[in-house]
Formats: sequence, structure tokens, C-alpha cells
Amino acid sequence: MTSPGTLPAGRAAFVDALGSEIERAAERGTRLAAAVVRDAEAASVDTLADIVREAAKAPVYLVGPRAVAVALPGTGRAEALGILARVEASCGARGSAVELEAGETATQLAVRVLAQPGAGSAHGSPTT
Repeated sequence: MTSPGTLPAGRAAFVDALGSEIERAAERGTRLAAAVVRDAEAASVDTLADIVREAAKAPVYLVGPRAVAVALPGTGRAEALGILARVEASCGARGSAVELEAGETATQLAVRVLAQPGAGSAHGSPTT
């Protein structure tokens, strides 16, 4: 497992980060996507986090034993899926992404991305 301070742990930290990014997106009038990547076969969650961090150019958060999540400011769902495709090409891990909807809170966005049935596919299922 990851050592404390190496990777922000927990869904709460991810929700907090989303809250900050939602505020910034609202101030700037920009888009925001969120993604989760799961890999049951990763050598370590730290390795998975490093790969996702490199592809996303953003901090990643530990949200499960073999899962990391990332907030992607200034990014729409299509761009987020492109990032996930790079992760999949690099290590085989798959993920899903959603884009912030009008009026959505950080908790709602986190629940929506973490509950994605397409979290096993970089192509995911369309959001509604």
C-alpha cells in the first residue's frame, strides 16, 4: 500500500479537491471532468497513480484498493476519455470519466464518477 503523504487517500480528499475545482470552474467559466481508473492487476497502486498522474498532469487520489481518481479542470468528457485511453495504452488499466453538470455538487460528481459501470472501460457509458 502507499505510504502516507505519497498519495492523498480517501474519497473525502477527492470530494474536497472536486469542490475546489468546481469553484474554480464556476469562476472561470470552464469545464471540469472527473475520472476513476481501476486496475486489479497493477503491480502497485503507487505505480497506477504515477501512470495516471503523468497522463492527466494532475494530482490523483486513492479511492479504493486498486483505484485512483482525478479531477481534470478545463477538460470535458471527451478529453478525459482521451487521457484514459493513454493510461490504458500504457498499462492496461481501464477507467471512466464524467463531466460536471450544471448545479452539480462535488459529492454528486464524485458519486457519479465512482459509480460508473463503465469503470472497466476507457470508453465508458454515456452520461445522462
